[in-house]
Amino acid sequence: VAIRLGARTIVMQETLRVAGQLSDATAVWRPESKELVESTPAMDEVKFEAQTLGAVIRISRVLLEDGSNAGAIATRAIAAGIATELDRAALFGTGTEEPLGIFSTPGIAEVSLGANGAALADFSPFSRAVQAIREQNLEPDGVVYSPRTSGELDRLVSTLDGQPLREPRSYSELRKLASNQVPNTLTQGTSTDASAALVARWSDLWIGMQRDLRIDYFPGSDSTIRKLETLLVGFIRADSLVVRPAGFCRIVGITPGT
Repeated sequence: VAIRLGARTIVMQETLRVAGQLSDATAVWRPESKELVESTPAMDEVKFEAQTLGAVIRISRVLLEDGSNAGAIATRAIAAGIATELDRAALFGTGTEEPLGIFSTPGIAEVSLGANGAALADFSPFSRAVQAIREQNLEPDGVVYSPRTSGELDRLVSTLDGQPLREPRSYSELRKLASNQVPNTLTQGTSTDASAALVARWSDLWIGMQRDLRIDYFPGSDSTIRKLETLLVGFIRADSLVVRPAGFCRIVGITPGT
């Protein structure tokens, strides 16, 4: 979902250094014969370090040879598993032996539903998240949340007439995607079933790829060979980083509704 929302993919070697922007330059009006006041936009080095993400499955050689679509299905299964995990890391990665995800990136804005979290009653948390990003002179373009949150937003109704709750423009203009890689098991005070949503200008999330997905076939151990089985191993080398934290806001403490 990160790439579908607009995350930028770049080609990298084992490491790649790029400049991350923290703020804009300050422009001033210049009186006649007066010098411009110098300002330096806050910038920081962002370093990509390729990390290995892989998956292994075992398949019968007989099925692989006799099943006309077995190889294609196995390849798709590996590709889907790797793509899903890359998504999770880009969104919620810890930064330890995996990329640092958006959620844990220092400097991004936050909207909280309270010390112990709360169920969504309206769209105001998303409106506040959009406002936080716009206050940085940036325009958010998408949001990702869990399927549970997506369903609860669909079911919001007015307390006056029971009709579906009208979306504010700030929310309706966002591209919306749900992903099961957004957890519903976060801790918010006494709540251990909280979820989160990420509102962002998604082009400021960069995913570096050192190599495309590669899938190799291996005979495996002696036992595997005797059973006429083959191991399919797929892996990529990749990293993801937020290059401008001001373009992101996390909404935290979304607890289950009715």
